[in-house]
Amino acid sequence: MDERVGALVMDFKAGRYTRRQFIRKALGFGVGAAALPALFEMAGERPGASTWPAAEAAAAQRTLVAGIPEGISNPDPVILGAAGYGDIKVVHNNINEGIVRFKTGTVSLEPSLATSWDISPDGLSYTFHLRPAAFHDGTPVTAQAVKLNYERQIDDKNPYHFQGITYTEIVFSNVSKIDALDATTLRITQTRPAVTLLPNLALFAEGIVSPTALEKYGKDYAMHPTGSGPYKFERWTKGVEFVVTANDKYWGGRPSVDRVIWKTVADNTVRLEQLRTGELDLTTLLDFKDVPAVRGDKRFKVVSGTFLATQYLLLNQHKPPLDKKEVRQAIQFAVNKANIQKVTFYGSYTVGAGPVPPGLLGYDKSLEDVYPHTPAKAKALLQQAGAGDVAITLLHKTEGVWPEEAQLIQADLQAIGLKVSLQGLEEAAFYSKINASEHQIALNDWVMDTGDPDNIMYSVFSTKRARQRMGYENPEVDKLNTDAQVERNPDKRRDLYLKASRMILADAPFVTLGYPQRAMGAKAGVDGLLVGPLGDVVIRGVKIGS
Repeated sequence: MDERVGALVMDFKAGRYTRRQFIRKALGFGVGAAALPALFEMAGERPGASTWPAAEAAAAQRTLVAGIPEGISNPDPVILGAAGYGDIKVVHNNINEGIVRFKTGTVSLEPSLATSWDISPDGLSYTFHLRPAAFHDGTPVTAQAVKLNYERQIDDKNPYHFQGITYTEIVFSNVSKIDALDATTLRITQTRPAVTLLPNLALFAEGIVSPTALEKYGKDYAMHPTGSGPYKFERWTKGVEFVVTANDKYWGGRPSVDRVIWKTVADNTVRLEQLRTGELDLTTLLDFKDVPAVRGDKRFKVVSGTFLATQYLLLNQHKPPLDKKEVRQAIQFAVNKANIQKVTFYGSYTVGAGPVPPGLLGYDKSLEDVYPHTPAKAKALLQQAGAGDVAITLLHKTEGVWPEEAQLIQADLQAIGLKVSLQGLEEAAFYSKINASEHQIALNDWVMDTGDPDNIMYSVFSTKRARQRMGYENPEVDKLNTDAQVERNPDKRRDLYLKASRMILADAPFVTLGYPQRAMGAKAGVDGLLVGPLGDVVIRGVKIGS
């Protein structure tokens, strides 16, 4: 018997622990629930119907109930981005894993399903060496399985290339070939020596799923998500909750928390109240007005940290009067970004400059000065365009801070003479509308998927997404972004992104509002929780105190 378990039994027998504390500590030492009755007997308690009821066995499960503001839309990682983003990264980081991943709480890369990789001197070939691991259905993780996951995104004739696959252009635009050299060796060959391949393979959409499950369930795979991560899918009630349980055979060791219930609660105030009443152990998003009160209550803790996100307005040039640059520039001058910083985020917000958020290569605070809040100039530009008193609809999401922020922007635009109505939609419907280019103006954010500026600069301004959501196409910007993908000198890369950012600001299809911080609230006994800079909430290192 483990010495720690033996000491624990003696301490319990001496009355130093309650039954629940004993159970939790035993489970924390790796003791299975089935072995607990024997430990009680060793401690002098005979487990019978009265001393070991089913209710107490259930209580032994260390369950974390986490409130999330948006519903999970589709647990197939390659499709998550198309239906609506929600808190999809809780699925990726906890059910699925890529061949590389981001170290928790950072944007630094570390091994995951691949233990190591070799890069050819010319930067065109990456060879990955896979670790022994298995998917939740017992299927081994092999190079062929990884190859299938990537090729289902690239090849639209692949039987598992389902409607809504989104990230192909972003991740694989420079990839020419994927080879499974043997069961544990995968080689990816590029057409150009892009430095973006590794971070792109770590983003949430590249979680590797079981080929056996894909074959078994086909287009219904999303209802049976099967990855290789620390948590296994248990059940999903759409719009209500998504439940996962610990993977006993996880290559990184069984996680401490036995079950996680991701509970959708759209309203920030309701979510906070449920934390206070004990219905939730964690809320993944706190209103900043509530942070001081939560921090001052010893029952709870506030978890904050670096968050890489850009909030913005999409100005769709397909829809008049936004086809006129003067109108788009007028909107840029009209929005009072400092007011959003003060009213919605209580100061926990950096006023917008260029698309790249602070802390990443290509951010430049001086870009704030391109469009200072100048209502008089905005009015003059509208008159110049002959667009005064024009009716415009501002589309926004209904969850979290979005309705309040939309109202602030509505007031700013009405102050310069535009007639602005608001349309709020739940997240999936919101993304469906902007992807179909059916909006005039849309309020949105880009939470970085990697720590590389390419993730926003190329993805938002040089792909199909730019044409759909903004009607934007600038060959010079596209060239700068693609040149930056292969530039290995950081100073030269930064200059390329700054030049592209200035061109985008001049074209004005995109109003950079600002960069929000993020805070989570949790019970005091929830330890090891970190704010993910990419919006992820990683549970594998979390523990629930006694």
